[in-house]
Amino acid sequence: MKHIKTALIGFGYRGKQLLRLLSTIESFEIVGIADIKGCGDSESPGTSFYQGEEAYKMMLDALHPDLVFITTPWHLHVMHATECMQRKCHVALEIKGGLCQDEYAPLQEISQQKGVKVFPLENTLFMREILAVKRMVDEGGMGEIVYMRGGYRHDLRHLLLDDNGVLGGRKARKACGEADSTRSTTQTSIPPMDSDRSA
Repeated sequence: MKHIKTALIGFGYRGKQLLRLLSTIESFEIVGIADIKGCGDSESPGTSFYQGEEAYKMMLDALHPDLVFITTPWHLHVMHATECMQRKCHVALEIKGGLCQDEYAPLQEISQQKGVKVFPLENTLFMREILAVKRMVDEGGMGEIVYMRGGYRHDLRHLLLDDNGVLGGRKARKACGEADSTRSTTQTSIPPMDSDRSA
């Protein structure tokens, strides 16, 4: 069986979860982990560890992985993925939608130029109840669907909103190349969720 030389950029909660999962799948060979804060080799003995903001680039150049899992903060995904793909590594993003319009356009271009793929790792799409509904739709059991609405189960407002509750806060604007002082007309203030309101 061919082993997939696999590396991780980001070794926080989600990175550690993915490492445990990947370690149980025989075809993945974990060759390196890079994190800004560093990591201990007790998590994955025999794996090379790289510490620092630019350490992931050294890891990519030294180890030449086939696939890199990116589990860093969302506003860094495109930058990290670009570096990986320029080195002809496939990328698995743990996960986010774009913070701004056309954010993933550079990744699409590099993917076509270099012949590498980007895999979004959205695990909720494969939950049993969601697949059951999809099957009912595919088999025509739901009739014609003319409207759908969805939501996200986790409260991620602290990642996407600034201190004033404005969508597209400082981190999102920075990731989209906007100056911190500018505010797009598409930004919206998000009201608190019912669970946030005091009784």
